[in-house]
Amino acid sequence: MSGLKLGGVPLHPSLVHFPVAAWTAALLADGGFLVTGQPVCWSVAYWALAAGGLLGLLAMGAGFTDFLLLGREHPALDKVQTHMLIMGSAWSVFVLNLLLRARQAPPDLPWWLAGLTLLGFALLAIGGHLGGRLVYYHRIGVQRENS
Repeated sequence: MSGLKLGGVPLHPSLVHFPVAAWTAALLADGGFLVTGQPVCWSVAYWALAAGGLLGLLAMGAGFTDFLLLGREHPALDKVQTHMLIMGSAWSVFVLNLLLRARQAPPDLPWWLAGLTLLGFALLAIGGHLGGRLVYYHRIGVQRENS
C-alpha cells in the first residue's frame, strides 16, 4: 500500500494519537468534574473536545486518503470501511457533545452529557482496536521488506 507518508512514516497512524489523547483527557476531566465539581474540569473537557475534533479531522483526512489509495480488491477492505464508520461515528459523537456543551452554562454538566463523552470514548476504543488489527493483522500501511 502506498499511503500518505511524512519522512517515510505513514501519516495517519502518526496523527491518530493526538485526538485520542484529547478525547481521553475530556473523559477524565468529565469524571473529575462529576467527582469534585471543580469548574476547571469542565473547561478542560470542553477544550479537549474541541482540540480532539480539529485533530480528528486531520487524522480522518489522512486515513481517508489512505483508503482511496488502497486497492479495491484488498482482502481487508470491508474491515477498513467498518473502522472508518466507527471512527467517524466517534468523531460525530464528540463534536455533538462539544456543540451541546457550548449551550450549557459552565460549569453545568448534566449526567447525559458526561454519558455522551463515555459513548464517544467507547466508539473510539472499538474503532482504535479495529485500526490496530488493520495494521498488525492485515499489515495495512506496513512496508514489506525485500528479502
